[in-house]
Amino acid sequence: MPEPVTGVDGRGRPQLRPRLWWVLLLVAAIYLPTLRCGYALDGYWLASSSRDGVENPVVARLHSVDFYFRQHYWAGTSTFDGLYRPVTVLSFAATNHYFGSLLDTEYEALPQHLVNVLLHVLATSLAYMLARRIGAAHLPSLGVAALFGTAAIHSEAVAAVEGRAELLAFVFGSAAALLCTATRTWPRIAGGLLLFLALCSKESAVGWVVMVPILGTIGSGPTAGARWRTLLPALGAVAVAVALWLWLRHAMLADMAHIPRVVDNLKNPLAHVDSSTRGLTAAVVLGYGLWKCVAPFPLCSLYGLGPFRLVDSPTDAAFLGAATVLLALLAGALIAGRRRPILWVAAALWFGFALPSSNLIVVAGTIFGERLLYTPSLGLFVALAALPARALGARPIWLAGLVWTLLNAGLVVWRSGDWRDSETLVRCDVAAQPRSADLHEKVAMYLYRADPSAAIAHLDTALSIYPQFPSALVKRASHLKHTDRAAAIRAADAAVHSPFANLRDREVAQAILAPLLLGPKFRDLPPEALLQAASRPDALSAHWVALFERIAQLGKAPPATQLAALVAEARRRFPGDRLLALHCAIFGMTGNIRDAAIARATLQQLAPVWQLDVTRQHDPHFIKALMRAAECYSVLGERATALRIVDEPLQDPSVPEPLKQRIRGFRQQLARG
Repeated sequence: MPEPVTGVDGRGRPQLRPRLWWVLLLVAAIYLPTLRCGYALDGYWLASSSRDGVENPVVARLHSVDFYFRQHYWAGTSTFDGLYRPVTVLSFAATNHYFGSLLDTEYEALPQHLVNVLLHVLATSLAYMLARRIGAAHLPSLGVAALFGTAAIHSEAVAAVEGRAELLAFVFGSAAALLCTATRTWPRIAGGLLLFLALCSKESAVGWVVMVPILGTIGSGPTAGARWRTLLPALGAVAVAVALWLWLRHAMLADMAHIPRVVDNLKNPLAHVDSSTRGLTAAVVLGYGLWKCVAPFPLCSLYGLGPFRLVDSPTDAAFLGAATVLLALLAGALIAGRRRPILWVAAALWFGFALPSSNLIVVAGTIFGERLLYTPSLGLFVALAALPARALGARPIWLAGLVWTLLNAGLVVWRSGDWRDSETLVRCDVAAQPRSADLHEKVAMYLYRADPSAAIAHLDTALSIYPQFPSALVKRASHLKHTDRAAAIRAADAAVHSPFANLRDREVAQAILAPLLLGPKFRDLPPEALLQAASRPDALSAHWVALFERIAQLGKAPPATQLAALVAEARRRFPGDRLLALHCAIFGMTGNIRDAAIARATLQQLAPVWQLDVTRQHDPHFIKALMRAAECYSVLGERATALRIVDEPLQDPSVPEPLKQRIRGFRQQLARG
């Protein structure tokens, strides 16, 4: 009895050959150990129902569907980085609601990991269907599925709960591409809906928009013109899906337009270099990603600043090597693709999905991440299906594929234990990637209580890689403040003046500096004593911050002329200190805002505040700055802007209730005018 046709039939229904089930069972088996893992790294902040005993209101309870389409990706933590992934966040909340609530807190992550495993198994079957759709025979397609399902480079996307975004984008996107190229109307409509869900899972799913016409025009049967005419309705469904996604994303991001997107230099140093250096280095990193798909040994969760050397010359050997390999692959696919169109699809999968996150086209949030290779890697495996039947039937080829599959499967099982929790993960990965400053800083955080000397050693290593690493400097100052006062002062002062420090880093560093410079009872010193200390030629900005904080604490400001002179002197001495600029803007403008000129001047003084990370909305100084800015906008007649600024911290679950009560009182006054 002949086997059924595999792939997608005329009605858009997927069909599987029996032998594929063995591959899917193998894939499920090697990832089952991840069910013992908890939350690690970003998964703790994004998917956990509570953090440090505080409920995450976005995913702890299941809200209406429209609620999630009105939130940005990090709404549960108040951080904003321009990402819009409502379907992913909805999946976290639904899993917690239907399954996590039935388990003890200790096992809350188990259903989240189970969903990831099931999605990866489904993605593996879709990889098989894609290979069949572009003309590969059954056995080569089975090989594509086996290679894709067991590839160790995918372990982060599956074992990390936050990898859900990659999995959903692939599952929805690949299914959409298959359905949109069907011959009937309803599968195409369903394909458009699935594409919309893919885009709402992760932005990189936009690559599937290009894959739809590629898949629709490849294959035997009608002429190219006839295939394009058949494909036009599918392209209409794709256009509707993209337009709806763009409209929803714009509507959500419009409310956040005043918040600048700041890329952390620690995560992506390419965001802070010139375009030439960024492009050259990104090409090298892309070549490294290609190699990592082939030889994923060892695996690492964090790269960031350190592992990759910045390339500033096109004659650099690393750039020449990476560029040669990448261009050769692209040229080979374009030339040989005339006879074997599968190679065109393979090139489109690799370059189409790898380039958007490579920093070559736009600046990404990270310089490199193994999870980002989840979809691009399929292009490499699909390319193998283009080999001639004679080569595929050769025993060495099959033995090599079998050995590679078994090695990767074993590595996946081994790697699963590393994702038990954040501490286990970073301790394992720092040995695999000793040049990652981020990993050394995180290991030091876990080692401090058990082994302070080892923690200091890791911080020193992090700072040798990244001398301006603000949080590492703060931790070093905190560790040394009781044993080496001079070293603690140097570290804290370097943190304050690091160009990449956020407001929180600066505040903590100032809090460490003040008692070291002025004595443990500096808050009880009269303003005159603080002014004398701040007036010294060798004074640091910490002296001036302490002075302004003491003035605010006393609730009685000096005469306006004297305060204006202090503000002017502080700005003259430390023109680049954003924390001091914030204090000057808050404490340097006494009394009520009286007219438009003063309001505009105050807003100009508050300008440095808007460059700070929005995660500091719960800081009292930041709240004061927000209220001062709202008051200015009200005087200028922009009441809607003023109310919007005040409403933001009220909607932020991380802002403490006492601060919210204070803000509500201010809002009532503002609304009354």
